[in-house]
Amino acid sequence: MSDQRVLFVALIARDNRPLYMQPFSPLEHELESVKYLKLKDSSVEPPPSFIEERNTNELLKYNFLSHMALDIFESPFFEPQENNRCSQLFVEDGVSVFGLLTSTGLKIVVGTDSKIDISERLDPLFAQIHRSYLRVIFNPFQSIDKQDLMINTPKFDSTIKTIVENWNTKST
Repeated sequence: MSDQRVLFVALIARDNRPLYMQPFSPLEHELESVKYLKLKDSSVEPPPSFIEERNTNELLKYNFLSHMALDIFESPFFEPQENNRCSQLFVEDGVSVFGLLTSTGLKIVVGTDSKIDISERLDPLFAQIHRSYLRVIFNPFQSIDKQDLMINTPKFDSTIKTIVENWNTKST
């Protein structure tokens, strides 16, 4: 298999509010080492590094691509796949964006660096992400305000990160 990495995951509510956005930068490990060095010598605050700046730019780019995916979902020409299957929405700036519109109106958007349509292989990834979302929403001990429904729990973050890392290691 060729190198096909997931670059970001976004969850968007029925009313087009962002629920969750997580980028998966290949430079993430380097950023962690930069943060460690900053903590080690905290007497001097260095300027933002190239890696931090690039990660910020990638986050903005993926956020924009998620908004572009909303335009596709809202298009009168968009026809959701049957049986909760994802479909390739578009390719922009080297990122293939795939989406799934669930029966409840949840939109799951995943960006990869694949140059070809790999939507069939992404179906299990979308199913795992959807199950993780449902676990958070239906958790009776999770306090989520219905007005400002942003998912920012460390457990959900680590679950999504594990799902994506497992998929990335299988696809390389």
